[in-house]
Amino acid sequence: MKNVLITGSSAGIGKATAKLFATKGWQVAATMRKPDREKDLITFNNIKLYRLDVTDSEQAVFDVVNGILSDRGQIDVLVNNAGIGIFGAFEATSFELIQQQFDTNVFGLMRVTKAILPDFRKRRAGTIVNVSSGVGRFALPMQSLYNSAKFAIEGFSESLQYELSSLGIRVKIVEPGNIKTDFFKSLTVAETKELTDYQAYQKQVIGSLSQLDDRGSTPEMVAELIYRAANDPSPQLRYPAGKDVSLFLRLRKLLPDSLFFKIVRDRLEK
Repeated sequence: MKNVLITGSSAGIGKATAKLFATKGWQVAATMRKPDREKDLITFNNIKLYRLDVTDSEQAVFDVVNGILSDRGQIDVLVNNAGIGIFGAFEATSFELIQQQFDTNVFGLMRVTKAILPDFRKRRAGTIVNVSSGVGRFALPMQSLYNSAKFAIEGFSESLQYELSSLGIRVKIVEPGNIKTDFFKSLTVAETKELTDYQAYQKQVIGSLSQLDDRGSTPEMVAELIYRAANDPSPQLRYPAGKDVSLFLRLRKLLPDSLFFKIVRDRLEK
């Protein structure tokens, strides 16, 4: 029986992924910051909850991962899904929020990956699925922090797959587009009270982005793609999730900057 470790399993894509792997017969280690509040995943006999805050110290993350390995014997797939969104005008964003964005989405992913690698390397097996985003390959306004964190995941993953392939370890990147989740309800938005020059533009763009998510794909659709990537023995690295992100990735590749930027502005600024 195979085992998967999923971070950020309390909601959205993480929860949908935990459920899907469980229905496929996998043993699921579902991690989250507050497992005592989880009422849904505990109904699955093959899902076990673990407390893990990816922003904790490297040693603390290592201890949790090693505890899961002790419980399960081995982990076959790691799904790095935990993440937060911090949007808004860069000038209006505190350095504390900048650090929070990267500590969760980038350094947290790296901590968990580093913790699992000794076991993967010893067994010459294992798959790492990093949940990035379409905005890890093209940027949108009012997402300078979120975009740059996702760009970092893309570069980290692409480089990592070179050094791990000879060890029998696969790296995959799943790139969701607009998703129907509570992402915008938990979003942190920069405060622009003292920087009024940004107020109208920030309100317009973030409002447009939230409407796009309302029409996006479901978390279950992304979970299906994560499951496919986790079980794909091919060297394929990237898996775009959703027609919208696939379209924008094609446009970004084919169009000159000026035309692509106009399309983004037309979509989000009106």
